[in-house]
Parts: sequence; structure tokens; C-alpha cells
Amino acid sequence: MDKSKKVGILLYDDVNHRDVANVGDVFSLVASSELEKSLALYKRGLPRKKLFQLVTVSEKGSSVMTQSGFWLQPMYSFANAPELDIIIIPGGTLGAINTIIHNSITVNWLKKYSYVENVGSIGLGTVLLAEAGLLNKRKAVVQSISKNTMQSMYPDVDFVVNSNLVEDGNIITASGFEAGKNIALHIIKKIYGENVERFTQKNVEQGSLVKEYIDSQIY
Repeated sequence: MDKSKKVGILLYDDVNHRDVANVGDVFSLVASSELEKSLALYKRGLPRKKLFQLVTVSEKGSSVMTQSGFWLQPMYSFANAPELDIIIIPGGTLGAINTIIHNSITVNWLKKYSYVENVGSIGLGTVLLAEAGLLNKRKAVVQSISKNTMQSMYPDVDFVVNSNLVEDGNIITASGFEAGKNIALHIIKKIYGENVERFTQKNVEQGSLVKEYIDSQIY
């Protein structure tokens, strides 16, 4: 298989931490065989070939506060981030998105990555892709309650309301409670095929069961 793909997750104040965590969990549990599945799930400390390398990026590289009120420390700023193969824009609060789409530094940074292998957005993160012009003449998911507003703001985008995930070229947009997991699995399948996606899906499901068991013993 090819070298590891660098996945950059954009962080900003009032970001949805669940989107960040779900994307990170799936990419960290990628497996291409039964052995890899076991190593990824139970023995993360052992050396193994990682198909994806996760990095987090914010404008200045400084800590951001999630919408749940705790802090996340990005690994890189826009200035020192490595070249990325995949960009993920998590969702956030409406106020956060309204702020970030008026931040020309963030919008211009995203424009520079319009050529990458895959660009994904979750929930209201799609607004940032539209503001950067990456969705012009493309389809994108939007909640039905927001469709008229979004269509008036971005008339060159074909907004779709009857799907949880839409792919158009190298752009993937998703919405819903499990959008982070779904968009990550979709990218894995697109790049490495159904077998890798299937093993990874099993890891994600087993990981959830293990967590539920541990929680039951603690509480």
C-alpha cells in the first residue's frame, strides 16, 4: 500500500468535539487484515504500518475551546503545518461558523488545499467550504431547515437535503449524529477499498463495546 496519508483536522473555537473525536477514532483504528484489526484495537503500542497519520491544525496553533467547554491543543498552526492529503472540517456552533467564514486567513488557507485528495466537512463545517468556493457547481449536504438560507447565500452550490453523505469529486459533505464516523469510513473505502473499510468498521464497533464494558465496571 502507499505511504501514510496525512489527515488534517481543522480546530477552531466552539468546534464540535464529537466530530473531532469520531473522525480521529476511525482513522486511528484502520486495519487491512484480521491481525492489523487486533493490533489496532488492543495493542496500539506495538509498531505497525499506519495508513493514516492524524494532525490537528488551527490558525495560530494556540488552544481552542470546544462547544462543550474544554480545551484542545492543536499540533500545528497554518504556518507550520505539513503538507496534507486530506482535510476535515468539523462542525461547530452557528456563532463559531459565522465568525470563521469572515476570517479571511482561514478561508484563504482552505482555498490552498482545494486540490488535495479529499476534503470533508461535517454539519455546519460545510458553510466554510461554501465560503471558500470549494462547493461551486457541486452537490453538498445541508439540513432541510437551513437549505433556503444556504441557497440564498451560495447560489452556485447544489444543496441536498435527502442524504446524510454526498460525494462530488474530491469533496465529501456529511451531516447527522455519526457524520464524523461515516465520512472517515467513506474516505477509507474510497482510498483502500471495501476490505479495509470492513475491518475498520469492525474495530470501531468492537471499540464501542469494550468502552461500554469498561464503563459498566467503573460505574
